[in-house]
Amino acid sequence: MNKIYKNVLIAGLLIFSMLGTSCSDSLLDEKLYSQLGSSSLPKGVEGVNQLILGIYPHLQPVAIQDITIYGSDAPSDQMFINWGGIPQTGWGGQMHFLAYDANHSAASNAWSKSYAIIAQCNEAIRLFENETNPEIQTILAEAVFWRAYFYNWLMKLFGDVPLVKGGEDMSNGIARTAKAEVFQFIVDELKRIETILPTSRIASEYGRPTRWAAKTLLANMYLNQKDWQNASLYAKDVIDNGGFSLLPEYHDVFGVDENKEVILVCVSIAQHRRGNNYDALSLESNLIRALNMQGLAGSNGYGLSVPFFETFHPEDKRRADFDPATKKGIMIHGYINNADGIPVFKDGDGNPLKVEEALYRIVALKYPLQENPVSGEWMTSDYVLMRLGEVYLTYAEAQNELNQSAEALKYANLIRERAGLEALPASLTKEQFREAILFERGWELYTEGYRRDDLIRHGKLLERVKLSWEHYLSIPWPYDGAEYRNLYPIPASAMIRNPLLIQNPGF
Repeated sequence: MNKIYKNVLIAGLLIFSMLGTSCSDSLLDEKLYSQLGSSSLPKGVEGVNQLILGIYPHLQPVAIQDITIYGSDAPSDQMFINWGGIPQTGWGGQMHFLAYDANHSAASNAWSKSYAIIAQCNEAIRLFENETNPEIQTILAEAVFWRAYFYNWLMKLFGDVPLVKGGEDMSNGIARTAKAEVFQFIVDELKRIETILPTSRIASEYGRPTRWAAKTLLANMYLNQKDWQNASLYAKDVIDNGGFSLLPEYHDVFGVDENKEVILVCVSIAQHRRGNNYDALSLESNLIRALNMQGLAGSNGYGLSVPFFETFHPEDKRRADFDPATKKGIMIHGYINNADGIPVFKDGDGNPLKVEEALYRIVALKYPLQENPVSGEWMTSDYVLMRLGEVYLTYAEAQNELNQSAEALKYANLIRERAGLEALPASLTKEQFREAILFERGWELYTEGYRRDDLIRHGKLLERVKLSWEHYLSIPWPYDGAEYRNLYPIPASAMIRNPLLIQNPGF
């Protein structure tokens, strides 16, 4: 990670510490990361910059994972979470089998953490939106971007959500706003700032959004709305004019900071709860010892579900086997032995077990291994939020729907070429390509926060989760045809604070 930006991020932490935290009793459970009306907040550029910097410590993977992984990829066919065990009543099982209720922490964390950051953005916008200084407006556009970013997540996870812009009287509660209205608000906001945000960032501003991040978010939003024309236009703008390029090696996208494929990242530093703990949450203690990984903790938390892993082509570089000798590669599966040749995992009769048999998942180190991280888990690989590979696939899917098959194949095959796979044939029908691109997005973007949206867009979330259930459990899946499970329930904690909230149907 850029050393200059590391100082900026630490400065943000210090600002947070100096200004304090005002935890309101808001009916939305908003937590502001500055004191409202604090006389210590400077005026002008310095003041708005302090408020904006106060956002970034709370974007770290601790918060981001509650949305991208637990919010999107866990409630799909893609992941298996060991916490709570296999049954649908366990913490992880409730997510990946869509069996969650209004008390599940994944729902409440996604809700509260999103609204906390939105509240910080609202405060910056409220205090500085009337300033005419172009520099202030450029900085303030970051608050507009992050507010839009988190409203998009809330809308996708919960459907209709309260649209709070700051200054509302919420003493008696605030009702949910229709999803279509929230969508239009986000679109209007992003279009308003897409030319205000800079086209690039200097080294000390690495990790702060550019206009290309705004356009990428718009492209993905239009994709999920099946607005193929706008999805295509915004994606192609990013491809042609953003200055990004695919890296030759897939794994480098997540291990080489400040690379040319990345559009937006959450910057990680070697500090407790400010780094990237993806690998630590994936690993398991017996594997760490057997593979001679130094200074690492293992939470035995999450990985790829076995049925999803089995959809990869064996030669796909995106599932490259981890090599214990070089400590390079991604997937840990199959039979693993200790240094003495004794299997790491065995059944009750002493027969060796594969990793996926013992842990019910494939261990995936998508972020390259870093040994001896802080507290055994906090690594410094920046957490990828947006990248060109996803934009290519957005463009390819939209082009296919617009009957531009040659253009669709071109960009899908650029992704497949990097993965070491054969090109998709020109003989594919529109329907066949649609099926192919859904798989391609799954293989390319696993655990990046897209799977649930992709399956919903294709009308296959329930179908794919049911297949995962049938792999792990021998009893009938209780949610066959239960389309309401495409949304999370409104958290019970939010409904207690806000009497005007109405629960999503079915919960």
